[in-house]
Parts: sequence; C-alpha cells; structure tokens
Amino acid sequence: MATTSSAAAAVARSHKRRADCFFGLHFDHHAKLDDTVLNERVTAEQVQRIIELTRCDYIQHDCKGHPGIAGYPDSQAGVSPPALKADALAIYRKVTAAHGVNLYMHFSGVSDKQAVAEHPAWKAVGDDPMIEQMGATSTFGPYVRERMIPQMLEVIERYQVDGFWVDGDCWATVVDYCEMAKARFREATGQREPPTQPGEPYWLEWLTVHRDQFFAYVAQWVHAVREQAPGAGCEVCSNWLYSTHAPEPVKVAMDFASGDFSPGNAVNSARLEARYLSNAGLPWDLMAWAFVNAPQPGKAKKGGRAYKSAEQLQQEAAQVLALGGGFQCYFHPERHGQFSEAQLELMRRVAAFCHARKDVCWKSETVGQVAVLLDSTSYFSASKGVYRPWNGQYEPLHGVLHAALEAGHACDVLAEHQLNWQQDRYPVVVVPQWAQVPVSVVAELTACVERGGSLLLVGAETAARFTAPLAEAGIELTGEAEDRLAYLQVEASRSRCGEAGAVPVQGAWQGLHVTGDAAVLGLRTPGVVAELEAEPAAALGRLGEGRIAVVAGPVGDAHFRLHSPWVRDWLDDVLRRLYEPIVQVEAEAPAGSLDVVLRRKGGRTVVHLLNVTGMPTTPSERAGYPLIDRVPAVGPVRLQVRLKGRPRKVRLEPGGETARTRWDAAASTLTVDVPTVHIHVAVVME
Repeated sequence: MATTSSAAAAVARSHKRRADCFFGLHFDHHAKLDDTVLNERVTAEQVQRIIELTRCDYIQHDCKGHPGIAGYPDSQAGVSPPALKADALAIYRKVTAAHGVNLYMHFSGVSDKQAVAEHPAWKAVGDDPMIEQMGATSTFGPYVRERMIPQMLEVIERYQVDGFWVDGDCWATVVDYCEMAKARFREATGQREPPTQPGEPYWLEWLTVHRDQFFAYVAQWVHAVREQAPGAGCEVCSNWLYSTHAPEPVKVAMDFASGDFSPGNAVNSARLEARYLSNAGLPWDLMAWAFVNAPQPGKAKKGGRAYKSAEQLQQEAAQVLALGGGFQCYFHPERHGQFSEAQLELMRRVAAFCHARKDVCWKSETVGQVAVLLDSTSYFSASKGVYRPWNGQYEPLHGVLHAALEAGHACDVLAEHQLNWQQDRYPVVVVPQWAQVPVSVVAELTACVERGGSLLLVGAETAARFTAPLAEAGIELTGEAEDRLAYLQVEASRSRCGEAGAVPVQGAWQGLHVTGDAAVLGLRTPGVVAELEAEPAAALGRLGEGRIAVVAGPVGDAHFRLHSPWVRDWLDDVLRRLYEPIVQVEAEAPAGSLDVVLRRKGGRTVVHLLNVTGMPTTPSERAGYPLIDRVPAVGPVRLQVRLKGRPRKVRLEPGGETARTRWDAAASTLTVDVPTVHIHVAVVME
C-alpha cells in the first residue's frame, strides 16, 4: 500500500494528545469525482503562515467527505478523483510535523455516497431521506470492513496522521429495515414486525437494536485504527457521539468528544452542547462554522458562503471556552485550497481571542447551581432517526435553558446517567417536558428532594411521572391533561420591566389542586383578562427536607418559540423560590444580555460573563439576519458572589486588571464591579 505520498510524509513529528490540544482549525472540501483543481494551490508557505498566525495546536483536514471520494490522489482502498494530481495532505503533514502541530483527518463514516453507488447492498433499507441524500450505509453490513477500515489504514500509512474526526456517523445512522435488523428485533421482543414510527409499540426497543449495532460498528473501526497505530499514535472521535445527539454512557472509548454546532443558530447551539459536553467525562471541543450558507429561495443550490465577522465568531467561541472546552473553527477553502487574506486575518483574530482566555478557561470544573435534565429515554422514544435530534425533541429543553440563562442562572445540562451520581451537587434540578422519565430516575430525584434538594417539573406529561411525590408534597393532579390555549398571567411585581403580561401557551395543561402548606405560584386563564376563570399554573410544596415545584403546562416549548420576557421573569421567580444562587448580577443592559457561567479552576472560583447581545438565530428559507459586524458592549455590571471567605485577590481577565470589590463579612458576600463586558470577561477570585 506504500506510495510516493508515504515517503513524503515520513517525517519526524511531535505528537501530543488531543486532550492537550486547545485551539484548532478545520478545513474540508468534501471531494467529488469530477474535481480537477482540488488543492492545487496549497503550498508549504501557506500552511506555515496559518500555523504562525493562529498558533493552532492542530489542523483537521478533509480526506474523505460525504460523497465518499478521497481528497488525495491514487487511493487504492477507495476512489480518488481521476484528474487529481496535487497531494495537499502530504504538504500539510510535512509542515505540521515540523512545527509540532497535530494533523487530524475529517473522514465521513456511515455516510458514503460512492460506496453505496458501487455496492447497493451496502445501503440501509427504508424510506428515511438520509439514505439517498447522504448515502447512508447499513451498520449491519460489510461497508465498515470492506471500505471504511481499509481506507482509514491507508491514510494512516501514507500520512502518519494523528487521528480521525469521523463525520456523518451517529447522525447519519438511520432506522434500517434490513433483514438482520429485523431478526435482532424479533429475537429481543418476540414481535414479528418492527414498528414504523415513534409512538408505536416497541419503538424504543426497535431503536435500541440500532443503537447497539451502531456501537458494534464504531468498535470495529476504533479497534482497527488502534491496532494499526497503538498507544496514542492515532486518536479517534466519532463526531457528536456522547453529545446531546447521542447522550449515552461511554460504551466504546473515544479519545475525545467533539461536534460542529449550528452555523446559523450558533450561540444557542453552543449554549446547550457546551453545557452537556462539559459533564461527559471526556476531553472535548466544539467547532464553529466561520461562515453561513446564503439561502436561495426556490433553488436547489445554496447561494455561496458568507463569512462571519471576528466578533460574531468570538461570541460563539466564548460559550465553549467559558465551559472549559477546546475550540476549533471551520473554514472552507476554495477548491484549489488557497485562502484569502481576509480569511487568514479572521483566523488570526479568532485565535488571538481564544489564546488570551486559555489559562483562565480551559479544563475548568463546574460549580453546581441549576441542573437541567436531558432524559435520553424520552428523547429516544420520540426520535425518528437513531441519533438525530432534528425534529423538535429538544425544543422544550432549549426553552427552559434559555429562560434560566436569560435570568442570570448558571446552568449545566446532564443526562440521567450523568445526574444519577451527582444530583446532590446541584441545589435545584429542572425536568423540562420529558414524557418518558424512567421510574428509576423519578425515585432518584425524589430521594434527592427528601434529602434537602429542590426539583422543578415542567409540563403536564412530566408531572404525570411524579404524581406520587407531588401528592405527598400537597400538590394533586386533577382530571386529565387537556390540549388548550392558556394565558400565563405574570404580575407586574414579577416582571423586570414593571409591566404585567399575559403570555399565550398552547399545549397540554394539567389541573392542579393544593392542600396543606403547598402554595399556588401562578395562574393561567383562557383569555388575556387575568380576573376571569383563573386556574393554578404552578405550585410549590415541601417534600422531606426539600422542595418540589411543578409548572402544569408547556412553558419550555412556549419560551423556545416566543422568548417572552414575561415567561423568563416568571420562571426566574419560580427558580429563586427553590434555591439561592451563588451569583447575583445587576447590569445596565437589557435583561438577557449576559449569560453567567460559574466554574472552578486551580483552586480559584471564576465567574464568566458572556455577552449574548444581538446574537443571530436561524434564518428562515427566505430571509434572516444571520450575520453581525459588532457585539455591543454592556455595562457597568455589578456581581454579588457568596463565598466561604474573603478572597485575597480578585482580577478581571483577560488583562489581569485588579477588580473593585467590597466584602460583607456578615453575609459572606463579595461585591465586584465590572466596568464593561464586550464579549467575555472572567472574574477570577483566589
């Protein structure tokens, strides 16, 4: 299998583990069979300049994209473009090795259009659009052994790469109606035919057959790579595995976890993913897209790539850095592989922003405040794809998380397998509209409340899973939950703007009746007028040493769709009845301008302030505002932080400026004045 390329790559290199890599760059083309000029302008000088400008720890370069075509010449294990002559990977390998920079491969896994075109029997069976659109192979078939692994081993031999970032993997895996899958289902359940959609009997069992097979598939290529390059010689990651896409306990060891968040709704995407991955127990990073694809109404092709400003990308990066992760940024070179001066300057500015925050951010640990539960059982039960949360499954979770962050609460997102051994680290746990919370999780969370914790349940279906502990706390669920339009009534005293509000919330509402010491926390009405036909919208009661509250309707879903300031302020009031935050924020800025992240690093308590003002959200097909040029600064900001003792030093990072502080010994509270927050400021207390 050795070629002239392998000789070119045979250079000494200084490999470091991905766990020790902080900042990276990602370049991919998704090579096509008809490529003729691919990478012909890549030079050693350009690669060296990128490394010098960005001080990157690694470059992640395309070697096989979703079309299934190799991005290097003369592949013997796969298919290269016949006209391809330039070998960019050899150049990148030589220069990165000379500068102590790692080289990882972007490599498409389950998704391989060329493989299924050559071997139709390798294709998954069913009507999922992903099968044709992405060339979804069957994880039950021979593709992984006969095409994927041989090509990965070819790349290792030729280029001595440091690892693989396998894309198009968990999210490209489809529910496969092949005979082997159906036989596994019959063996597991005794049922002759599998279901066809979520909600049908045995859907979760049918999906479990595919989840188990996905891990068997991953184990094959992971074992092959590690056998070819033992030790830390070649590290592996299946993109989005062990993230919110695939919220599983670690079953096949990865060297790191990673994913590329939404290009258009990037800050909100990063808000969720970083808060989940920071508790996954693996080295992790997240990737921002440096561009958005311009929509073209009525046309199949997109209208080209529009690059973001440096400040827009810095706002996205701050969400990842503050949660302790590594960061990488995706730039799409022209087919010839050359970058413009504007692209190089954008790389430099984003890298400089990240490096300035490395010491205070990277590899920090959370200080538990609000834990938002990601219930994987409920997620899988509602999923059309195996690991694809693209059909609204997480909208209520996003809504509750957004409301809490906008109100200044420090939040983490944890799946049940992460929460069940550390729920006592968090003074309050929120369960947002999960319909299938397992009995074991109900028992664990109930016991946590009885020991002195607090629990907030959101939604009628969630409440129904906790009927017994709610009744013990004096909160009775009355009648059947009904789908209706109700108006959540928010008093002026609970609104930051001092105005009362009536917020429409459509969906299932559960009747509530309180007894004993339990209290009604808010009202809902069938119309806007607050005095007419009011019913309880939420209630709070005591259970053992702790407190349990329930919101009887789908306010998470409503907030995701509307982002009403009144829902934000109402949920904020409910949360503050359940616990006292360590950090309180006052800012001369609109409410919701700052996210608060509370972390600990090297014995220091760190409060991160993230300016989310003006963040773009996902554009529609026809219009949108996906790009910004500046992030407006907010401030001054005043923090009040409860601490065990007065810190000897408080500084603002980056920059190391000594902060203005006041210490209240009686309340054990430190007041910190922060003059301004442009994109990100870390308040470091030691």
